Amino acid sequence: MTATPDGPILDDDAVVAYLESELEFFERHPEVISKLALPHESGSATSLVERQVSLLRERNIDLRKRLNELLNNAGMNDDVFLKTRTLTLALMDTIDLQGLDNVLATRLIEGFDASHGICYVRDWHAPTTHQHIVGVAANDEPPFPRLFNQPEPICGIYRPSEYRAMFAGSDLTQPGSVALVPVRLRNLEAILVIGSDDPQRFVPEKGTLFLEYISDVLSRTLDRVMQ
Repeated sequence: MTATPDGPILDDDAVVAYLESELEFFERHPEVISKLALPHESGSATSLVERQVSLLRERNIDLRKRLNELLNNAGMNDDVFLKTRTLTLALMDTIDLQGLDNVLATRLIEGFDASHGICYVRDWHAPTTHQHIVGVAANDEPPFPRLFNQPEPICGIYRPSEYRAMFAGSDLTQPGSVALVPVRLRNLEAILVIGSDDPQRFVPEKGTLFLEYISDVLSRTLDRVMQ
């Protein structure tokens, strides 16, 4: 080992001595192996080249796994896009509340593999009874605390009692998943609540991009048919 003004410089013997005393060095720092360029030497022990090949193989498997996940997500996004497009066109053709109720029952619940779907509108009384559009009187408590306080779409898993509170017709006894989609009306507060008996159907990891789009379209449709 020699010294310079900038500090000591390790010579070959010092490096060899260190590696011999730290036989697990490459186990602790596998990234170093991938950067080495060494000739292959056969023998009973695993060579560094073999170790490099093993690391590259593992990385290749990981990359393939990530690629498959991206392709699967792309396929699912295509499916959701087509369903969202169908729902959007149906909302654009809606001319009254009964038509909107029908669209929510078919294009939303059936189209998105949901179990329930209700649009709650605060301080509003519907002229007729609808299954999927429900008014909540100003002095009444909403079906779920702070239901109308959601600034953006959100997905989550809810306890059976919470789920049944939002969907009175449900007999769910296990946790379910719910998407809360605020609807921006000019004079009223509203929120679209989409539920599934599957606790993994609406989870934060799936994102809310399409829910935001549905919110925008439904907002305009409600403003139009409620006039």
